[in-house]
Amino acid sequence: MHPALLVAEILLDILDWLSDLPSSESRWTYAQLARCCRAWREYALDLLWMHLHGMDSVICVLRSHEDVVSVVDSGATIYWPCQIARISTRANGARCTATYCSVVFPHLESVLLFSQGCMAPPALATSTLLKHITLNMGFPSRMGSVSDLIERSDAAARFLHHARAQCPSIRSLTVWGRISPQLNAAIASYTQLRTISIHGTPFKIETFAAIATFPFLETLDLVAYLQEHEVRSWQGLSFSGEASFPALRNLTIRTFGPTVEPLLARIPVGVLTKLRLDMEVCMAGPSYMQDIFQLLAQKTSESLRELTVDDRTSMDDLPSSGIARWYNLELLSPLARLRQLRCFTLHHPDLGDADLEELARWWPTLEHLDLGTYTPDMVMPQWKAQFTPAAHPIAVRSFPRLLSATLPVAPP
Repeated sequence: MHPALLVAEILLDILDWLSDLPSSESRWTYAQLARCCRAWREYALDLLWMHLHGMDSVICVLRSHEDVVSVVDSGATIYWPCQIARISTRANGARCTATYCSVVFPHLESVLLFSQGCMAPPALATSTLLKHITLNMGFPSRMGSVSDLIERSDAAARFLHHARAQCPSIRSLTVWGRISPQLNAAIASYTQLRTISIHGTPFKIETFAAIATFPFLETLDLVAYLQEHEVRSWQGLSFSGEASFPALRNLTIRTFGPTVEPLLARIPVGVLTKLRLDMEVCMAGPSYMQDIFQLLAQKTSESLRELTVDDRTSMDDLPSSGIARWYNLELLSPLARLRQLRCFTLHHPDLGDADLEELARWWPTLEHLDLGTYTPDMVMPQWKAQFTPAAHPIAVRSFPRLLSATLPVAPP
């Protein structure tokens, strides 16, 4: 029995216990239980089928029906699983389920294939309601050999090609792990996507260039360690004459700093509303970010509402002489043009109490300010500015629309 089916046994125990109570005591409990079951029914069924360890459970359901052949022929559906909107599988899908996939899951909206689950039959993607696909092939050593991961990645590519032909409503794609050339090509063909998240390697610059032309793409979450020369070669690709990210509103990217500038240079003016920059370590300090901030101000001065900068470089590793600047007011100054900014996150900048008033002049409509929190084991270099307990009242007084503020203030 699948572990999730134990929920039914628990409910039976509850009902048996209620049946032993006097009717006056059990009536209210019965009513509450019925209300709970009615409210949670679809969600509970989704949870059950989201955590399948392979397709064996589906086969058991099918084989328990003597008239399974007539079910397939007539186009009828098995009531319980046919209601499922989301499914997750972590084991190799049995080929014999391919014949019944459209029968068992006609209302499927979301599929997650994890590890060996990426070998699931493409016929699983037959629901015309399918909107979300998540593929996690895994990374080498931890989740299999390179050859195993490439095999999964190629199988995932076949799944995507089948899904694109059968399911015109797919709007969201998430890819984690090893990306084979076939999967890179499959991703590049999904021009109808509105949301795409890719945390995998090797991610080809050709795939990135193709994604840049997707006309409806609104949200992009990308972890791609593209080299600077690769990103700059984007200018010479065949896609370079087309509009880049014409509808992009929400961008999250983790990469090396110098690769961000060519990307921002290609986005249209006044479209991007939310940006998270997750920058890899740069021992020369973040001085290069000033050019990025200037470009960001040119492109999003009237549109950007949320900005998060997460720099993985440690201040402790920078030269104490101050040659390598940290995020001080001068470095951040181009961001003063972001007049519509509502939320700003930058942990442990080189700022002090007095700088808060200047930030308030830059962003009069700011509602959420997150500059990090104080931790006892955090050692702040003496040459860096620090906040004092007076910072909180200064922030409250300076930002008229402030709803929340997080500041790295040491306790008195």
